[in-house]
Amino acid sequence: MLIKAIGVSISIAAAVGSMAVSGLVLLTVISVFWRYILNRPIFGIGDLSTMALVVIVGAAIPYGASRNAHVSVDIIPSIFGDRVTKWTDVFQALISAVFVSVGAYALLTEGGCGFACGNYTDNLSISHVPFYYVLATGFSVYALTLVSELPARVKRALSKSL
Repeated sequence: MLIKAIGVSISIAAAVGSMAVSGLVLLTVISVFWRYILNRPIFGIGDLSTMALVVIVGAAIPYGASRNAHVSVDIIPSIFGDRVTKWTDVFQALISAVFVSVGAYALLTEGGCGFACGNYTDNLSISHVPFYYVLATGFSVYALTLVSELPARVKRALSKSL
């Protein structure tokens, strides 16, 4: 049930991220046309672009985790072998889940302050609150993905063969 919910969340993140990338491309094309062809820069375009990028990153975190697309350096297997690597994979997943969960918690608690704390964009005064929640959701889905993978990682670490 949890794995299915994570899969649905990742599919939603992929769709939202794709729409945000498409919107950012359209926004950039319009901005370039207005600035260089009409010689009339659009006020607040930087704010809109920045908020679109936050949505893209928030969607990319769980999607990238589901596709194992995050950057990694495989030094441990060449030095210590596969037996140690299996256990470092378990440790890495645990540590990553803890850190990402702390990040999500911080985004939810500190990010909810909004205008009172000065959390808004410079030109259009767009509140950062919903965008903190988008990032917190991405972090949370990533943490749940890591936790759901733990049993398989432990099973692999306990197995004698590759």
